[in-house]
Amino acid sequence: MNGDTGKKVNGAKVIIRRLVPLVIIILIMVVAKHLILQHYIGIIDNLMRVYGKCEIENIQYLAGIERAMYYFVLLFILFSVLFVLSPSINLISKGFNEIEESNDNLMKLFKIVHGAIFLVDLNTMQIILLNKQAEELINVENKGEIYFNNYFWFMSHEYDVMETITGRDQYESRDMEIMVNGNKRMYAAVTSAKTYFNNRQAVLIGLFDISEQKQAEQVFRSLAITDKLTGLYNRYYFEKRAADEISLSDKYGEPISMLMLDLDHFKNINDMYGHQMGDDVLQKTAAIIKGATRKSDYVFRVGGEEFVVLMPNTNVDSADVVAEKIRKALEKNNHPVAGKITASLGVAERNKAEHLQDWYRRVDRALYCAKEGGRNCVVNFEDNSNIASVHIEWNKEWECGNKVIDKQHMDLIEYGNTLIFMNLSGYDHDTVLEQLDKLLNHIVEHFEYEEKVLEKVGYPGKKEHKEIHAALVDNALNLRKSFDEGSINKTSFVSFLVNDVVSGHMIDEDTKFFSYTNLDSK
Repeated sequence: MNGDTGKKVNGAKVIIRRLVPLVIIILIMVVAKHLILQHYIGIIDNLMRVYGKCEIENIQYLAGIERAMYYFVLLFILFSVLFVLSPSINLISKGFNEIEESNDNLMKLFKIVHGAIFLVDLNTMQIILLNKQAEELINVENKGEIYFNNYFWFMSHEYDVMETITGRDQYESRDMEIMVNGNKRMYAAVTSAKTYFNNRQAVLIGLFDISEQKQAEQVFRSLAITDKLTGLYNRYYFEKRAADEISLSDKYGEPISMLMLDLDHFKNINDMYGHQMGDDVLQKTAAIIKGATRKSDYVFRVGGEEFVVLMPNTNVDSADVVAEKIRKALEKNNHPVAGKITASLGVAERNKAEHLQDWYRRVDRALYCAKEGGRNCVVNFEDNSNIASVHIEWNKEWECGNKVIDKQHMDLIEYGNTLIFMNLSGYDHDTVLEQLDKLLNHIVEHFEYEEKVLEKVGYPGKKEHKEIHAALVDNALNLRKSFDEGSINKTSFVSFLVNDVVSGHMIDEDTKFFSYTNLDSK
């Protein structure tokens, strides 16, 4: 029991304790008055019988007693009423004072609160009072009869906000979006409390504008899920979005596919033109990918020059179409400085109940196939699921210190890996022959440049090294002729590349002049 209720109960007890004895006293006084009057009336009646008359003084005296007793009883009753009801009078007086103070405090609250405050009739929703911020919010011109629900629409699809506000004694909502005057959107924290004002049941509604806070939250959220350079979604959001889309795919039984894209030879762009130009290429690539994908697709930058496109409700055949569209768009848009930019793309549709990591791994393997298959192409994992994983990785120990020679060695490894992939993936004779010619031309150009460098640095074994080069070229040309005539198979090229060029020459022979080229680079 709170303090106010306790005071009311105590006041009622006081009234009852005072009322009971006073009622008894009043009853006694009324009976006494009646008996006294009866006594005097009896005396007058005896005088009339004996003497046949009654003096006027006796009658006047009797009338005076009657009036006196009447006024006495009346005053006593009045005093008794005041005595009995004095606690109630105090409570009523205090109640009026509290109402006056409450109204005064309410008016002060309206003035000092920085939110929009409305005092609304609970039955009609007519606005009784509103503060300055509320007037500015609804831009009201006629301050006569205005109604709250004509100005505000709470954009909540979960429940009827107004019904909840008017149905509770107090209401504190989560942040929500509100339409004001039918054309202005705002985010507000909504609070309400039922009250009384001038004997009217009312509700006090507060709307606290948090639109700027919400905008800031959206900016921070965007920064958290967006790649700063390209404006695409980042890797963090990819994992979350992919998990959500997988759940939807499982729930509705719809297909979902993933595309992974890697720019071809992007490192060369950074090395030749600098990282600023590389960033410009990435930005233009992101714009091209966005322009070639659908609104329902999600585009992410997941690494340096790696991009992923998540395609809900899309099977692998449709994903192939999107991937090819992206590839052609990139190939067609030449960069003003870096020139032609191409990309390798891998595609895979998610299998039923497949984990994200396993699905991502299959897409990555399809991308690897696209790189090893000559680049600037799209590879569907389902069509290349049984490829072998033979691959020569560049070793940092193979760096000689001369940037051009190191670059040529890296290109040699890349040409070789492509040839290995073609051999293991069953490419046709003409395609393999074309790749072999690229490899041979690169070997010849590289040997010529390397011999000039060894001459310049004064390498003592330059003559023997040149003779080894000549023998390797002769061997390669003979193998090419035999393959073209059909007298040897493709596996011989793989053996030549791995055993003779990489193991037998680049590792065993080229490392002998590294001390000279490293010194020259300094």
